[in-house]
Amino acid sequence: MKNGIDLIYKLNGNIDEGISVYELSPILLSIGKLINEAHRVLYPSDREVAINIKPFGKGSFEINILMFAKDFIQQALDFLNTDTGKNITLTLAYLGYISQFVGIKISLIGLISSLKGKKIESIEPLKSGELRFNSDDKTSVTVANEVGNLYLNCNIHQYIGSAVVKPLEIPEVISVESFIKHDEEATKVIYKKDIVESIKEYSAQELPTNEPEEVTENKRTIWVHPIKANLEGGTKSWSFRVGKEETLTANITDEIFLGQIKNGDIRLANADRLRVEMVTKQVVKGPNISTINEITKVEEYVMEQQQPKIDFD
Repeated sequence: MKNGIDLIYKLNGNIDEGISVYELSPILLSIGKLINEAHRVLYPSDREVAINIKPFGKGSFEINILMFAKDFIQQALDFLNTDTGKNITLTLAYLGYISQFVGIKISLIGLISSLKGKKIESIEPLKSGELRFNSDDKTSVTVANEVGNLYLNCNIHQYIGSAVVKPLEIPEVISVESFIKHDEEATKVIYKKDIVESIKEYSAQELPTNEPEEVTENKRTIWVHPIKANLEGGTKSWSFRVGKEETLTANITDEIFLGQIKNGDIRLANADRLRVEMVTKQVVKGPNISTINEITKVEEYVMEQQQPKIDFD
């Protein structure tokens, strides 16, 4: 019984003169880290996998993936008695290093390529157990939960650039292919340089999260000085100074005050003072925190020179 999976990895192009070991070494190391981390994320109860890489031709490498164990006998028994062999193969398919199996509609590399570097606005869990990724340009891509978990993993996010982008950025390389040894026809995938920009955009973005939002609100009454005003009476594009150094941006939803601005009844100057009722809302989603300030009522307005007080009630 064979106790490992052999993945063949090839760099195609004008590489007759070879490629510098200084370019290849970090690439091969990142491929090993990517596969190892993906297997750990998807199958945490499996033993750790060991990955050995050996060259067998110009630009061609054999990547042997097997479970790590203290001795060969234990290793063989583990491989015989568990689903690890299948799990390793599925890991390669979920990543996109071999063609998709039944039930895997799109791989991680396929998902990143389909999104074309667009920002993810939301991630919807579906009744089927799949995840739907919705980008800010209205693109929606539905993937297996396993692919979604890989996309959202910070280590995968870190390794995939060196593992997938770097080999395709070598000038002499025109494409990269990989497949299971002795099963090339059924498992081969080929990637060309057209996927590079999408993966670079993904690697540069902050990871989204599918965790639920936690919202907290704090209401307070404070004095502010206007810095930037929306002279047409719009709710947005307002900024204020609080004290000597603190500044903040806020939306204003007080329709009476906005109407007076629009009609010219109030002409703001930087030294004017506003006593406002402000609601600060914080939205926490995973590691991301966003803050929104909203002025719900302008209670008092003090002009710079004449300083008359206006009671908006």
